[in-house]
Formats: sequence, C-alpha cells, structure tokens
Amino acid sequence: MGKLDELQRQLERQGKTGGLAALAESEDGKRLEKRLDSALLARAQQGDGAALRQLLSQVLASGEGQRLASQVQKLMEK
Repeated sequence: MGKLDELQRQLERQGKTGGLAALAESEDGKRLEKRLDSALLARAQQGDGAALRQLLSQVLASGEGQRLASQVQKLMEK
C-alpha cells in the first residue's frame, strides 16, 4: 500500500473526495487538464517520482493550478 493510497482512503473517510472531484470538474480543472502532458501524467500515475515532481511544478506554475491548490488547501482545512 502506497502513501497515495492511504491518503485517498483518508480523504474518503473524511468525506472530501466529492469536493476534490468538483474541483477537477471546475473550469480551472478542465483547462489545466488540457495543458498537462499525457505521457508525463501516465508516468506519474505509474509511480515515477521524478515525473510527479515535474508535473506538480507545471501545475503550480499555472494560474489555474495555483487557484486549484488554494481551493484544495481550504477544502483540507474543513
């Protein structure tokens, strides 16, 4: 079991996965998804830590990513 799997279960127990899904479906989420490198995303999903770091850097370098990160932070504080 990986750390991300545990995080997902924790979010489910806290009832926060719906809020995260809503953020992903937001206009910012949709715009950001279109900008992501699909090959890089696939590598990150397979556990490539370097790809994940690069992907997160790209996300946080965008306005959409910064707004979503702020919204995620607020969601996690609830």
